[in-house]
Amino acid sequence: SKAGDTFNFALLHHDAEEGVLPALPADVHDLLMPHIALRRAGPGCKVDFWKRLAPDFVAGYDYLWSMDDDIRTDFFDWDFYRYHLLAYNPLVSQPSVVGWAPKRRSSDWNFVRATHSSNTSWVTRKIEAMTPVISTKIWPAIFSRAWSVNASNCFAIEGIISNIANEAKALGCFETPLLVVNTPMRHADCRSMASGYVWSLVQSQIASPSRTHCFRGYVWEDCFGMSEKEADLLAQALGGECAAAKDPKAWKGKCV
Repeated sequence: SKAGDTFNFALLHHDAEEGVLPALPADVHDLLMPHIALRRAGPGCKVDFWKRLAPDFVAGYDYLWSMDDDIRTDFFDWDFYRYHLLAYNPLVSQPSVVGWAPKRRSSDWNFVRATHSSNTSWVTRKIEAMTPVISTKIWPAIFSRAWSVNASNCFAIEGIISNIANEAKALGCFETPLLVVNTPMRHADCRSMASGYVWSLVQSQIASPSRTHCFRGYVWEDCFGMSEKEADLLAQALGGECAAAKDPKAWKGKCV
């Protein structure tokens, strides 16, 4: 980063044996090790790993950037993205997404796909869990939700993350709570954590099938409104900078 930003990494090796950390290539090891804050080896889905990112653990960071293992930064420009974070101060944002090759699958949601237009960013009402950049201000509430749902699927938490940001806007606390920045991530579409799916654009590059099997359907019992604990955490997190957010009863976000 031209601005000298520091990135640290929390890595989930979901295709490794439980407790057996895989060796990193020498050049990658030397480059990454000073910046690795957490590594876990063993089967697990996204929410399993998010449950290890306790609020105290992320408190020293401005943002938590969750990234799938089939996402690459070939076309991504952090300094361009950083400008939008500073200019718009979104609670939740994400880069746009392109496929591995032209006409290949990028995102199932057209409003997060990269465009050729002159728009450098756009406001949306939802993000997807593939590559969200989440303000650590609201992470305690999301962390609480992670411990309340079925960890084999992340779609319900994906919904509540977006709704927290939309509720913050409804309260008048943030003008641009959800933002897509048009500097794309490249999606290989490996689906290495999914159960019941056996296709990949880069299957030949995968040495062995994943040990992890995560559910890709919607777990409806995980979809419920803001809990009292989550509302309290959001009031504590945002009440200091927005008077309308101080009352926990103001937080009425729903899961969709």
